[in-house]
Amino acid sequence: MVDCRRIFDDRDNRIAIGLILFISVITASMAIMSEGTYGGADDISHYKIARHAFADRSLFFDLWGKPLFTMFSAPFAQFGFNGIRIFNVFVSAATCWFSYRTARKLGLSFSWSVVVLTAFAPLYFVMSYTGMTEILFAFLVIFSIWLFASNRIMAAVIVLSFLPFARNEGFILWAPFIVAMVLRSRVKLIPLFAVGTIFFSLLGALFFRDLLWIIHRFPYRGAADIYGSGSLFLFVVSLPQTAGIPLLILSLAGLVSVFRRGTANTDNNRSFFFTWYIILPALMYISAHSFVWWRGMGSSAGLVRV
Repeated sequence: MVDCRRIFDDRDNRIAIGLILFISVITASMAIMSEGTYGGADDISHYKIARHAFADRSLFFDLWGKPLFTMFSAPFAQFGFNGIRIFNVFVSAATCWFSYRTARKLGLSFSWSVVVLTAFAPLYFVMSYTGMTEILFAFLVIFSIWLFASNRIMAAVIVLSFLPFARNEGFILWAPFIVAMVLRSRVKLIPLFAVGTIFFSLLGALFFRDLLWIIHRFPYRGAADIYGSGSLFLFVVSLPQTAGIPLLILSLAGLVSVFRRGTANTDNNRSFFFTWYIILPALMYISAHSFVWWRGMGSSAGLVRV
């Protein structure tokens, strides 16, 4: 059981919690008062799917709507569009908290500043009070990284296994985590990456009478002539607008620092953790989106918010 007194006895914890509460009030107010929303028709569609999922249970398994997102957001969506936006405000707050806790685990100075860098990244901030799936995806990623930092490897892998059901491309992030587990002699836990797929395959099979429904109902096939293609460097040149210049500068400085120190495989080596659990997943994600947009694959529309 969590000892709340111990949490509030720590100065950095109090600062982080205060910042998260302050930011959450801002984003919740924006959600309630704003007449517009970021994400366009996608935003409204995710809300509609979640809102009507209890009436039409097939919507819980809509792969475009993202089953995991629909499952968690549907109760909030019953309170209207603002309900699903408040859901993302809560998820965003949890993401900031585990970002901070991960920084603490890694022994970073001024770890509470991670809350500010996360919450006020330009694109993340405007999406934190929408009904979009990216916020839940971000939470799952940082929560799994915190679990790895806490040496809860089994739980971390299980959380990662559900990434494709929050964002279809989530499996892209698995590769560096799997390699890191091989290097750390955790090979026996690698099959747990199948947990999320097995869970939704079995659950959906009860409804569709089709164990392979995920394959048969996959919505992203071809259509390059509709979605188009573009510059290989779109996502890279957009980083100042999406991540923000302060976060980008600090990330680049951290990247240089990590590779100067090397990535020796020792249990207490912080550079190894940064390389395999933070840097490489981020680089792989950006590279994959850049490639599919450049090649006109995967129904990529070149949306930098992904």
